[in-house]
Amino acid sequence: MSPSVAKKTRKSLILEVKLDIIHRHERDRGKCDQVTSRIEGQGTTATTTTSYVSCVVREVVDHWTQKLAIEEVPEGDLAAQHIMAHVLGVRRSELQRPAIAETELSEEQMEEVDRLMTCRIARMPLQYILGEWDFHSLTLKMAPPVFIPRPETEGLVELAIGVLREMESPQVLEIGCGNYKSLVIITSTPHLKVECVAVDQSRHAVRLTESNAVQLGLKERLTVVLGKVNKDTRPPLPHSSYDLVVYEDLRALDGGKDGLEMIKALVLHAQHLLLPGRTLLMEVDPCHPYLLPAWLEKQNLHLKLQKVHQDFNNKDRIMEFIKEI
Repeated sequence: MSPSVAKKTRKSLILEVKLDIIHRHERDRGKCDQVTSRIEGQGTTATTTTSYVSCVVREVVDHWTQKLAIEEVPEGDLAAQHIMAHVLGVRRSELQRPAIAETELSEEQMEEVDRLMTCRIARMPLQYILGEWDFHSLTLKMAPPVFIPRPETEGLVELAIGVLREMESPQVLEIGCGNYKSLVIITSTPHLKVECVAVDQSRHAVRLTESNAVQLGLKERLTVVLGKVNKDTRPPLPHSSYDLVVYEDLRALDGGKDGLEMIKALVLHAQHLLLPGRTLLMEVDPCHPYLLPAWLEKQNLHLKLQKVHQDFNNKDRIMEFIKEI
């Protein structure tokens, strides 16, 4: 395969992945609504309350565990438990208590279980079905099309907390706030009095981040800014300099011709936004640590690539830069 063909193929694959992720998330809400409408209108799309042998919690969970397995839904047993616990308003672990396991569901509860289980059969992510999810000791609201935190998100957060550990009242700038990093950083470092500014071009992500901040009582320590960052511009920010800049955004999977357009833009902005000796953390594609150094050598930057951190699959995932003093 020639270099030009390989380059074109790689770009096509990256674009395909990006579009699939975004379109899938944007479809989720409509998919669940469509499935629910068919249930309500026809009563034939999914198993309804009339087909149950019992309305006892334990037996309904078993019924849907089998149903989800037949439909080849991943981790169907956990989904059935999470949804049942959500409908009952209890923790998943409490489903094992005899007082709950042997409870009979009301007709309204049975209908709600049917609706939510059918959404899961339609492959709607469980986090969107429940409308919330636990992430790094926080219970956060979740809604499409805002992305769901991934294992890589947690790795990036842990690195950020480690960087901030020795600082006093640090200022953090998060680019791409849809994965809730700022909220976790603030709550994980109460003694540091961290203040965060989170920027995102998605109104959905901005609104959801603000809503979560209010729910957690963190509104005074988090400023959310709606705006787009590219190589030429960035939205007005409340501070001129920061101790840490953090970046993670799946929409950057297609980063221009060389896959680095957004990464380069962040590096250029970060050298002006960071205080001397402070850090830029960026989640990147595993190929970026090999492609970026050649570009960096041609730039007169005040940033030094300190380290490349690997993810849980031992792939190069997070690039750590330090601004020179």
